Amino acid sequence: MEGVDVDLWEVRAGYRLLDKPEANADLYLSRFGFYGGFLEVEALSFGVDFNWYPTERSTITASVGYSLNANFYDDDLDVFIYKLKYIYNATDRVGLMAGYRGYAMEFDDDSLPDIDLKGFFVGVNLWF
Repeated sequence: MEGVDVDLWEVRAGYRLLDKPEANADLYLSRFGFYGGFLEVEALSFGVDFNWYPTERSTITASVGYSLNANFYDDDLDVFIYKLKYIYNATDRVGLMAGYRGYAMEFDDDSLPDIDLKGFFVGVNLWF
């Protein structure tokens, strides 16, 4: 799937497991949609985020997750999600981010090939 544009959206809610001034960890539940090439996947996922605050305005986040109910047409699909990102907090509610994200997709149907999508990203974080 080289040279394919990918659209991704995700909405998250979480529960704080660790809350320290220099770091925290959250258990999260999210709904995501992934659209690229022939793939159209929407699913619930859960996972853990670990956040480290090296300075007052910056955050480094490492995340791992797993899909709960992904499917591709009529086939069940396991999606493993991993992410490493850096956020520069321009304000208390808006941050500019850059990082690396991956989706390892494994089909239950052995006749379909597994897919490993990964790459760099940039974006904006909004906190409500």
